[in-house]
Amino acid sequence: MVRKLVIEDLRLVRMVHDLNADIDTGMLAFTVSKVADSMEDYERNVWVFDGKSLRQVTRGNSDFSPRILGTKGLIFLSRRGLGRDKPGVEVWYLPFDGSEAVKIAYVAGGINDLRIANGAMYFISNVGPVQEDVKFVDDWPLWFNGRGFIHTFRSHLFSLDMSGSIRQVTSGNFDVVAYDVEPGGKRAAIAVSSDRFKPYRNEVWILNLESNERYAILSNYSISAIRWSPDGKYLALVGNDLHRGFATHDHVLLIRPEGGEVIDLMKGVDRSVGNSLNSDVRGSPPPIRLQWVGDWVYFIMMDGGSAKLVRASVNGGVETVIGGERGIEDFVVMRDGAIYFISMDQSGPRNCTGGLMVVRRG
Repeated sequence: MVRKLVIEDLRLVRMVHDLNADIDTGMLAFTVSKVADSMEDYERNVWVFDGKSLRQVTRGNSDFSPRILGTKGLIFLSRRGLGRDKPGVEVWYLPFDGSEAVKIAYVAGGINDLRIANGAMYFISNVGPVQEDVKFVDDWPLWFNGRGFIHTFRSHLFSLDMSGSIRQVTSGNFDVVAYDVEPGGKRAAIAVSSDRFKPYRNEVWILNLESNERYAILSNYSISAIRWSPDGKYLALVGNDLHRGFATHDHVLLIRPEGGEVIDLMKGVDRSVGNSLNSDVRGSPPPIRLQWVGDWVYFIMMDGGSAKLVRASVNGGVETVIGGERGIEDFVVMRDGAIYFISMDQSGPRNCTGGLMVVRRG
């Protein structure tokens, strides 16, 4: 029976996001968000799928961004122990043996882009003073939500171990806007913004995580994502050289960690990387994800009113993996060739459905 949509129907909407996977074990983890019964907030909890069964593993109603630790358990972020007005986020560990979740750390500056590499956790967090009352303004570097004007903090790279010990990896008069840690865990590639009036112009540095020595391999590009190749010989970047200003398409670029020639893997493709579609039933903005599979780099690309999954070869050529009239939000390619993806699909002229889906390539 057809009826009118009422405000209470918002409680029925489930938003799937924060997809994470262990490609070797086949385990998936993700966040499911819903409007709270009070209609004044959202409830978020972590779910896992092992290829056979789907189950909810947290019930704190403020748990999100899971990261799988192999067969041991998973890390997730939470605000379950924080009041509404307290800033920051907590890091929790949930073993897969049935034990209770335990809090590892509290990070007052918040956590962005949490990753696990070589047994350690890495993330970007804000540091510096927050001016709660009087504002002293010397210049006007206003770009996003008051950052640089109202907010005077910087964004830097941090590491965290299972004991709760936090280490600030980078420091200085710059912001870390993107990063990745090489598979061996000895080096990180970071994109930094140093000019407060031109934060879109970035440099890419290679940072030795043991000695803190660093060197630049790229400058005067706008970079939004970085991913090391599994053998550590290449870096895949999402960015552009701003030759058309802000209208320049983001492409997948290839460069060696020693520097040198920048290769555009999407040369001749008049499209941009990422999902810039908008939806009111999206759990969180889609990440700019890059995944290496052999000599291919997988990513999401805009194509008219759709966002599709494509891949680019290091030897040249771009091909569609999952297309159609849909907006792919996130994805992961498993070791056995299965591709799990979150998609918003148009099921009719006025209807939109979505969720977690899987395809298998032959």
